[in-house]
Amino acid sequence: MGRNKKAKVNEVVWVHNPRYGVPFYGVVIDYQDETKWDRYQIIESNSEGKYHRGPARWHDSTEFVGTGKMSKIPGRVYRKTWRLFGAPEQRGCDCYCCSHIKGAEPDVKG
Repeated sequence: MGRNKKAKVNEVVWVHNPRYGVPFYGVVIDYQDETKWDRYQIIESNSEGKYHRGPARWHDSTEFVGTGKMSKIPGRVYRKTWRLFGAPEQRGCDCYCCSHIKGAEPDVKG
């Protein structure tokens, strides 16, 4: 029998982790059941779960509070980017709001 989850996948949460400075809203896109506590992968977004940006980071269950709102878009973009373009090391950036690809940068003439 497992533990109760603090948040569901695709739920909008309020993250208050001092490591990242100012608190922010995010969307849960993945979940890991660790031996001591649960870990949730969260992408920063607005309070409605739209306009996600930046890298996906792992947070402990003590670092956020669920809002009860759901948003499926960030999770879909995360999984599609991973499937089509691979890990951040293969893409050239670690955000999941775009698909920056190494070698696909436009030529800049100075």
